Amino acid sequence: MIQESPFGNKGFEVGSTWQSRQALCDSGVHNNVFAGIGKTSGQLGAASVVLSNKYEDDVDEGEAVWYTGTGGRKDDDGGWGGSGSQAMDQSFDHQDNAALRKSYENRSPIRLIRAIQGSSGVYYRFDGIYDVTKADLVTGRSGYAICRFKFVR
Repeated sequence: MIQESPFGNKGFEVGSTWQSRQALCDSGVHNNVFAGIGKTSGQLGAASVVLSNKYEDDVDEGEAVWYTGTGGRKDDDGGWGGSGSQAMDQSFDHQDNAALRKSYENRSPIRLIRAIQGSSGVYYRFDGIYDVTKADLVTGRSGYAICRFKFVR
């Protein structure tokens, strides 16, 4: 039996939108209702990322994005990074950060979904396929180590 690849656009057109994280997950474009990094099964890496600009070190340049990994937030429950400010170091030991680094190492493309603040709330837009061109551990603005990734369309 041939398994469908978790990578690529999966038939979604750039610009496709979803009104909730649940709808995004149900569609199959991203596989986690909470986490920004959508891991694949096994050791293949990450197949998708939701860019919600909730980390102070995220930089969105349109065709290129500097994305902060998960973890190290004040209300981090160990799963999805929390919503507070950076309060401790991140590491590539976190399974989501490790998955995204694996995509960098394997040169596996990711689907990038942007969270957009609209007049009636947040919605999610598929922005296309990006390459993970960097995966570094650097010091972030708050002085803590962050896993930083660069995505380029």
